Amino acid sequence: MALNWHAISVAKVSQFKLTIVVAFALVGLMLSYLVYSSVSYQWQFIQQKSNVLQGFAERAYSRVMTNPQQYLGANATILGDDRMQFVSSYQELKTHLVDAPEREQIVAEQVNLILRRLGAVVTAADIMLIYSFEHNQQEYFAYFHNNTDFNNLELNSYLHGRMQPALLVSIVIIAVLFVFQFVQTYRVNKVVNALVDWADDMAHSKQFTAPPKVAAGGMNYLAHTLDQSLNTFSQILEQEHAFARFSSHELRTHVAVLSANMDILEFIMKDLKPAERKALNRMLLAVEDMKYQTDALLCLSKESELSSIEECELVSLIEKSLDENRIYHDEQNVVINKHWQKHDIAWQTEPMLLQIAINNLIRNALQNTQVGSIDILVTEQLIVIHNKNNSADNASRHDGFGIGLEIVKRVMERLKLNYQVEEYATGRKVTLSVT
Repeated sequence: MALNWHAISVAKVSQFKLTIVVAFALVGLMLSYLVYSSVSYQWQFIQQKSNVLQGFAERAYSRVMTNPQQYLGANATILGDDRMQFVSSYQELKTHLVDAPEREQIVAEQVNLILRRLGAVVTAADIMLIYSFEHNQQEYFAYFHNNTDFNNLELNSYLHGRMQPALLVSIVIIAVLFVFQFVQTYRVNKVVNALVDWADDMAHSKQFTAPPKVAAGGMNYLAHTLDQSLNTFSQILEQEHAFARFSSHELRTHVAVLSANMDILEFIMKDLKPAERKALNRMLLAVEDMKYQTDALLCLSKESELSSIEECELVSLIEKSLDENRIYHDEQNVVINKHWQKHDIAWQTEPMLLQIAINNLIRNALQNTQVGSIDILVTEQLIVIHNKNNSADNASRHDGFGIGLEIVKRVMERLKLNYQVEEYATGRKVTLSVT
């Protein structure tokens, strides 16, 4: 019995699916948290600067009202710096901010946000804040323009402080999950190895034993289910083998009766006409075929190991098969060419099964060769039987039972020998070889 190692490997790989899914989920959460932190920081920055800008505008207006000669006019003192200034007209605002919005777009008495360039997650957006108000029919403007380089440093410092704890927690969670999955995989490996050993023991002993108790409860259920399935399969297989053995025994009895009576009939009816002799020969051929196929099926139905391993002289087996199948041999039209240098070539195997295989192959070659030749080659490593049918219609003179070559294949698997068939337009070449 062999377990499906590919399926087991797939099962082991699937153990890490949860960890991989959780890891990707944590990465997604980390990215989402990073985006949220960046947007939150920049929005808080805008709100803070909006409040600062309004306070700056009020203080600057107070100074202008206190000393208008100093802060109004062509040579007025600038109130503010490069990033935040206070001006007394829209024209001055356009002078300082070339890309300032149109006057109609600026809403008075509130801070106007102008987004000049949207930043990435770790870079600050380029923004401009404009606050305007009117007093005594005179417009005043205060504006703020952020320094993106400086804000990028602040944003990165803020994100670094916020992401460190989240990153540490994520790493710990992923590490714990991987350790958990490795522990689970180790447990599954132990369970699978226990089940494999159990299956191998049953395969070698040919006896069913109770499955081992394992720590994983689900695996116990699996082992119990597998045990029940194997027991059911074993019972069905044993019933089939018993039926094959009983049927073969019954058939052998009837075939033996038929064979004996056919011999008696042939002895009694010596002066048959050619057509009658042909009909009798067909009956003899059918009985011989049934005899060989029944013996083969009976041997193959036995599940035990090979009964007797001994030295089998290949040439002797082939000569015996040729003698037993001489009824199929038309010496006038078919030539048998034997190719072997010595007669003591032997293989260590089960003689009865090998004899059955050779009988089937030689009989098949004789039955399917009307006019031509059959080459039989025997060496230390292989047996080759090659029939060449030169008949005009290239048709078999005997249909057979259609299971001869299948029986040979099963026999070769039982004997653990190599079996190869090559089909040609005028025949078939079969090779048996040792492993």
